[in-house]
Amino acid sequence: MRPRADVHTARMLQWVWGELRKRAGVPLLYAPSLPLLHNPMLPCVADGIASHLVDKMHLHTFEDLFPNGKFIPPPTSEEGGTVPFSELFLYHKLRAACRTLSEGFPGAPPVFTALEAVVSSPSPRKLVTRIYRHMQNMALGVTPKSMLYWNEELQPEITEEQWEFCCGQLAELSPNYKLRLIHFKYLHRFYRTPISLRKMGLRVTDECWRCGSAPASFLHIAWSCPRPRDIWDPFVSWAREHRSRGSEGDTLSE
Repeated sequence: MRPRADVHTARMLQWVWGELRKRAGVPLLYAPSLPLLHNPMLPCVADGIASHLVDKMHLHTFEDLFPNGKFIPPPTSEEGGTVPFSELFLYHKLRAACRTLSEGFPGAPPVFTALEAVVSSPSPRKLVTRIYRHMQNMALGVTPKSMLYWNEELQPEITEEQWEFCCGQLAELSPNYKLRLIHFKYLHRFYRTPISLRKMGLRVTDECWRCGSAPASFLHIAWSCPRPRDIWDPFVSWAREHRSRGSEGDTLSE
């Protein structure tokens, strides 16, 4: 069965991608075709605070916020009267939310990255795989030996059955399965090999040292273990500390 290409799944994957970037300590990206409403990348709009202003000013995507390369001007009264304070407040609320997503604002249009085309795709199918591949292309210091470990142990492709299972769990808004998708991306992005995982205390054994299930494969750690936070909190802490020291192979900058 093919993965479901529905809007809800696409939004959930966009949310997960935003969570990954937030956890890694890098700014969220702009995508001109992504919607303003119900968009987790812009919480000020997503939670409905500025929905009235967005509807009134006919703003639907990020492109609408920068019609001439600059942020839209404040709202004006159609009859030349005074603009209600509530509308001005919402306008500045929206402007402040956008300012947090881009350096050099105001006056500068958003800087589009190579990931823009990926996350703004209308179909969620293969979305995670394409993100993996883009991250692979960005990665530094990748050796043939690490790629061999990658192909044998981590497997860059997720099977359709695993994808369908993951999407089905995301639809139920299960925090554990959201975490597992984020963790699986971490595995791929940082090219963690069996050797480096052992140095971090993540050892592949016959039995999972957290839940007792067997075997404790990478797939079990990423998808099946009922205690993902116990396993991955130390890993995330290690990744942040390693990146903060300026390790060349683990930078997440675009």
